[in-house]
Amino acid sequence: MCYNVNRWRNARNRTFVPEGFQEGDVLKKVLIVDDDKEMVGAIRRVLLNQKKYEVDVAYDGPSAEQKFSGFRPDLILLDIRMPGVDGYELCIRIRREEALKNVKVIIISGAL
Repeated sequence: MCYNVNRWRNARNRTFVPEGFQEGDVLKKVLIVDDDKEMVGAIRRVLLNQKKYEVDVAYDGPSAEQKFSGFRPDLILLDIRMPGVDGYELCIRIRREEALKNVKVIIISGAL
């Protein structure tokens, strides 16, 4: 499922979040999957500063797969270009898992 980034703009706090993702006082779980530690740190800081998200991190595909069942993310921020299992393959695996079928995935990449 693809999302239109323009629809995510929340005018109040100017963050990009899928509609319906912020619900009440419950912390939504976000899993950041990226091999670039600086990028992960920047995204993590932004999310944690909002005090609305529980954030976990995986630096490669296999680590991410291990976290799926234990962490149970509501949203996965997924880098496309990673060594080993890349983001495309990982996204396919996510969609094949019944328990992850409704998890939102946002693809990110530092490459142009």
